[in-house]
Amino acid sequence: MRELTYEDSGVSLTRGDVASQDALRLTQQTFDETVTVDFGLPVIELIKVLQLPGRPLLHATMDGVGTKLMYAAACDAHDTVGIDLVAMCVDDHSRYNIRPICFAVYRGTNTIDENVFSLVTRGVVEGCKQAGVPYIAGETAEMPGFYSDSHYELVGVSVGVYEEGTIRRGQNTLPGDLLVALPSLGGGSNGFSLIRRFFPPEEVAAGKSLVSREEVLNPTPIYTRLVLEANRTYETIRGWAHITGGGLGERGKLASLLPEDLCARLDRKSWQVPPLFKKIQEVGGISDETMFSTFNMGLMMIAPVQKRSAAKVARFFESLGIPAAIVGRIEERRGVDKVEII
Repeated sequence: MRELTYEDSGVSLTRGDVASQDALRLTQQTFDETVTVDFGLPVIELIKVLQLPGRPLLHATMDGVGTKLMYAAACDAHDTVGIDLVAMCVDDHSRYNIRPICFAVYRGTNTIDENVFSLVTRGVVEGCKQAGVPYIAGETAEMPGFYSDSHYELVGVSVGVYEEGTIRRGQNTLPGDLLVALPSLGGGSNGFSLIRRFFPPEEVAAGKSLVSREEVLNPTPIYTRLVLEANRTYETIRGWAHITGGGLGERGKLASLLPEDLCARLDRKSWQVPPLFKKIQEVGGISDETMFSTFNMGLMMIAPVQKRSAAKVARFFESLGIPAAIVGRIEERRGVDKVEII
C-alpha cells in the first residue's frame, strides 16, 4: 500500500507557497518609509513610528468580513472583500484618534484557489493604500473538510499608535453639540446573516433577486486618513462612532461613545437611506427598531462636534468629495435610550 502524504489529505504545500509568494509581492505596494526588510522579514521601524513628544502607546483591533463572504463566493467576486476587511479594523482605530501603523491577515479555506486568494489580497492591498497602512504579515490555512468548497474566512489585525492624552472617546461631549455623519455605501460588513434570509446569495448571483450583486458587495468606505486629518484640524470633534455591529441602536457604537447622562437625537430626514435597506425592510417586513439596531442605515461614522464648528467640519469633508451631513444633536438624557431617532 502506498504511503499517504499530506497532499493526499487535501493540503497542498505547493498551492500554499504560490499564494504566499503572490501575497508577499502584492503587499510590498503598501510599504512606506516606516517599513524595512530584515533578513527577508517585513518589519516596522518603531523609531520612525513613535516620534511623539509624549508617551507613545499601542492599540490593536481585530475583525472580519462575516457572512458577506458568502455573497463573494456565490458571485465569484473576491476583489473588494479585502477592502471591507481593512475598513472594519482601521476605522476602529481612527474613531479614537489612533493612527494605524501595520496590518496583518489570516485566511482560512478548504482548498487554496490561487486566483481567488490573489484577488482577495489585491483588495486588502487597495484597502491598506486607502488607509495609509503597511500590510506586513499574513497566514493562510488550508483545512480540508472544515469549510465548504468555495468558502473562506478572513480575519484582519491592525496595530495603531497614539500619544497618551490624545484619545477621543466622547468624554468631552456636551448638550448642544451637533452630530456630523459620513455616509456608508451600503451594508458595510454587518447584518448579512439577516440579509441572507430574504436575499439568498445564490439568487443574487443569478440575477434573480430584488437586490443586485453591486448592492450587497459594495465595499465599506475607509475614512481613516480623512478622520485623522479632521481631528488634527478641529479640536472640537469629540470622537467618532464607527457604525458596525449594533447599528444605530443601544448596543451600537454611537450609544457607547456618549457619556451616560447624554443622548443623541437623530433626525432621520437629514440623510438618505440607501435603497438596499429599504428593500430589506420591505421584503422582510422588518420594524424600524430592528433595522436601526442592526444596520448602519446609510451612516458609517458619526461625530459629536461643538455646535460653532460643526458646519465647518462638514464642509471639510465635502471639500474632499465626501457628502457629510449634520444628522442630529446631543441632548441631556431624560429617558432610557441613549440614541433617539425622530
